Amino acid sequence: MKKIIQLFLFTLFLACSFSCNQKVRVERPPTPVDTNKCPPGYYGNDCQLIDCSIVDCPVNAICNKDGSGTCSCEDGYDAEIDNQGDYICNTPSRNKFAGNYVGSDACSVSEDSDTYLCVIRANSEDIKEFYMDNFGGYSVSIKALVSDEVYFTIPPQDAGKLRFEGLSLGTYNPSARSIQVSYRVGIIGEGIGEECQMLLRVK
Repeated sequence: MKKIIQLFLFTLFLACSFSCNQKVRVERPPTPVDTNKCPPGYYGNDCQLIDCSIVDCPVNAICNKDGSGTCSCEDGYDAEIDNQGDYICNTPSRNKFAGNYVGSDACSVSEDSDTYLCVIRANSEDIKEFYMDNFGGYSVSIKALVSDEVYFTIPPQDAGKLRFEGLSLGTYNPSARSIQVSYRVGIIGEGIGEECQMLLRVK
């Protein structure tokens, strides 16, 4: 009888051990990630990124959507620091180009030009445009478009009987107060033209 009881208990022990081991092997479900842990306006794995909804940009500036929480001036405006040390975007980029210049051109056919007066003035209807009066000494007004803080382009355009086209970015040198640009000029309908390098210096 004793052996029978011992055999029964041993069998029960094996059954319990197998059952218990099976239960131990069952994996617990992963702990769900709390996606709402960041304060309002912040996001990212460590809440390190800033949403533009809480960024207060100055006038004429927009929030950079890279999570940095910084602002950049809109196209056509330059960044400045005012007297209080605040970041502002109040100055149109085209303003730096405005003024009276003494110009001289070196051209592929007519060679060097005589000096002439070129006046640069803003277009009141478009923040990114300005005009170059007496462009190249041709007594015509040419439109230019601001493309960056110190660069501008001259799109293809007709003025009088002439056709003008910028060949490179116009460049403003703030320390020398000068402008350099290369362009092509030709007679409309005749295809006669030449390429010129312009240098303008503040008068």
